[in-house]
Amino acid sequence: LTCYGESTDNTDDIIEHIVAKRPCLSEDSDEDNDNDDLPLPPVDHKSARTALQTLKRYMLQQGIDMSSSLYTLQDNIDRSTILKPKIQSAGSSGAGKHSARTEYSHPNFMSSKEPEANGALCLRGYLDLKILYADMNRPFSLDSDLTIMCCQYNKSNNYLALGLSNGVIEVLKDNSKVQSSHNQEDIVKNVHICYTLRDKSTMGSTVNCMCLTWYTTENDNFIIACYTNGMVKMWHPSTSTAIISIDENKLMCQDEYLNAYSYTDYSKSERQTMTLAVNSVGSHLITGGSDGVICVYSITQPTSSEKRSFKFLKYCSHSGSKDCMDGHCMKILSIIFHPDDPTTFYSSGWDARIFEWSLHRDEKHFINRFVGPQICSHENLDIDISSAGILQMICASHNEANIIVINLRNGEELCSMRFPLGKGTHPYCVNYISDKLLLVGGSHPNSLRAIERKSMGHDMEVQVFGSLVDLDFAVSCIALGGEDKNKKINVATCSGSMVIFLTCPKRQ
Repeated sequence: LTCYGESTDNTDDIIEHIVAKRPCLSEDSDEDNDNDDLPLPPVDHKSARTALQTLKRYMLQQGIDMSSSLYTLQDNIDRSTILKPKIQSAGSSGAGKHSARTEYSHPNFMSSKEPEANGALCLRGYLDLKILYADMNRPFSLDSDLTIMCCQYNKSNNYLALGLSNGVIEVLKDNSKVQSSHNQEDIVKNVHICYTLRDKSTMGSTVNCMCLTWYTTENDNFIIACYTNGMVKMWHPSTSTAIISIDENKLMCQDEYLNAYSYTDYSKSERQTMTLAVNSVGSHLITGGSDGVICVYSITQPTSSEKRSFKFLKYCSHSGSKDCMDGHCMKILSIIFHPDDPTTFYSSGWDARIFEWSLHRDEKHFINRFVGPQICSHENLDIDISSAGILQMICASHNEANIIVINLRNGEELCSMRFPLGKGTHPYCVNYISDKLLLVGGSHPNSLRAIERKSMGHDMEVQVFGSLVDLDFAVSCIALGGEDKNKKINVATCSGSMVIFLTCPKRQ
């Protein structure tokens, strides 16, 4: 690009110079010089990626076919930049650190930092999806950020499902043996991709897998996932096939009432399905979208004459009234079922309201409403029963960087928790470990905090007894696994394209 510029027609020459890993010729260079016997200089991978993006734009503008030469270039850059990590011994990682050193060929390609856990959080190890892709010789796009949007363990805690920003679901098989100390080599050897779930309707740079959950029957395991193009799918991982697919935009187009008052144009697939939940008995599925509408489905079981399916029952939404807020008026980003009542569920989102709904009521509007924080992620809500028998909901506010606990019986705020100075985070995800112990992940700084609240009270400062820091990207999701031999909770958390495995005690 230095030699030819962006307006040249000699695209083949540009490709030839980059693919051949030769330096660009300057204007006063002699092109007839024979440099074939000279050693090739190391590739500037950052410049190669920049050249690739610029070349894409130029070829699109000129109408040049990109099907062959451009992808040949991309494959070459992929293979020349991807190297397997070099794991150092545990003793070389430094005293007091629960981490193993990993070296990469280029800091801009992989994480330039090494995650570090301290306090009660013990780092088992970590993997980057791009490294796994390299081990499988699978190419990936260098001009798009690969981000893990959601994650969840199955009931047996031996499979971890990851929903990605490119619409793909990767299922990891976790055969690692949890040790009392960190063991990065064990993670690298025993955690691998066993299933990849994707099809034409969910793949693309603009389609994200926003939320997923495992659906377990007596004989098999399934994954239910939702996407930003309005698709909802049930996947059968062992065969990598989607056995149920629903386009919620097409579903909404058939409803005259929604089309009359909604600001979303369903004919243009503007509804993004942001979150979902399945009740404890596996009979109903709930989805929430960017249009503020909740869809309720029954999950029908297969018979001799019918296949398993999602049967649409009703939607729950705002009535359109300007005098009463009887439903969500902005994006719904989190839905959670009552832990003991499979017919009651709660939803929240950008409008800073928590609504309580019922499956059995014919009405399409709420049965209870609480004022809560502005929710920005499907993992900003969690429910637990306190030691005093109080059903409490934890709500994480990303904008205000605090956590609120609400009594679901009367909607009263039980306490408001804030982080100590210099040890906080703006939450994207929160999970109960026990009554008073929480895991909170977020950004500013990019970190995962294990916190404890000593008592109830407003504007109460919590105690941080463990942290995961030195991350390049925000912590987007948390998955709780089973217990290890030391009765500690296995935890998987995600930052960018990295999956980080930790253990956390139930109580301090």
